[in-house]
Amino acid sequence: MQDTKRRSLLKGITWRCIASTDTLLLSWIFTGSITAALTIASLELITKSALYYVHERAWVRIPRIWQKKAPKVPLWSTGAFKAITWRLLGALDTMTLAIIVTGDVGIAASIGSVEVVTKLSLYYVHERMWSTTGWGREVVTLA
Repeated sequence: MQDTKRRSLLKGITWRCIASTDTLLLSWIFTGSITAALTIASLELITKSALYYVHERAWVRIPRIWQKKAPKVPLWSTGAFKAITWRLLGALDTMTLAIIVTGDVGIAASIGSVEVVTKLSLYYVHERMWSTTGWGREVVTLA
């Protein structure tokens, strides 16, 4: 089974809603400013939506490549690697935006550090929920 572009897009939208709420709350806690938190979360809507879509489309290809090169590695492990690669990319994006908005590397590092834990957990749950539905998947034969 392979995810369609529509599925990737809808997954991106649902994830962005969850993740932006998390970013907003963490940014507010660490900056003490609702204005800074709203700015960081708003900018993230743009940057992370694009990054997530690109990440999803890359991971459409990776399991097929993975199975050709390492057929004895269980396919479930690609999900763990997918979550880790997304979280690293996402944390770098959030920290960059927090530095731009606040000018404070310490605050940006604090937001990014806590976010790694909260978002990794939230992302795992999001992926598990999506794995329970077949909507937006198509059967692909490997040649």
